[in-house]
Amino acid sequence: TEAGLNAMTGSGTIASGNISADPMFVAAPSDLRLGATSRCADTGTATGAPARDYTGRMRDAKPDIGAYERQSRGG
Repeated sequence: TEAGLNAMTGSGTIASGNISADPMFVAAPSDLRLGATSRCADTGTATGAPARDYTGRMRDAKPDIGAYERQSRGG
């Protein structure tokens, strides 16, 4: 859901740098990889992010938001 992409600050306000859009998961809730048209692809930050995603794949210089890094930009 959109709310799932918005980080809340301690005061209950939405923090800057968040996306308020459908993450376009492949098949939520069972498959939370990003779909081909997700606005979360390539919009994360490498600063403070783990070098590898949930499956152990290396993240690239423009990491995706979420646990999984998309490997194919075509889909």
